[in-house]
Amino acid sequence: MLIVVGLWPQRVVLRKEPDFTDAIFASRIVIALVRIALLFAVGYVVMSITARIVRGEWLSKAGPFEAEIVAERYRGDLEFWQLEAADADEEIEDLKRRIGESDELIETLYARLRWYEERDPES
Repeated sequence: MLIVVGLWPQRVVLRKEPDFTDAIFASRIVIALVRIALLFAVGYVVMSITARIVRGEWLSKAGPFEAEIVAERYRGDLEFWQLEAADADEEIEDLKRRIGESDELIETLYARLRWYEERDPES
């Protein structure tokens, strides 16, 4: 109630030679409507800022800068490359295991070849 009473102007002072804006704002109704519009504009700004803070979007964009969005993109890239590195590590371990098995097979075949050569040195 105090806000409504405060929005209504008590007295409007008019100059002796009013110009266009003085003529528009000479009415108490016009001044009250402008004050109400300003009150709603301030309320909208405060509620918008509050909503952005709650959603975590506050200051994510400021002119040409998009700080949080770029950081979030890099976080996503980091997660992607960490998964890729883990997959590559698994593949490397598999390849090391297979190379080890191949080395064992080669050693076995080489030992058999030497055994055959020792048994029959002329062939």
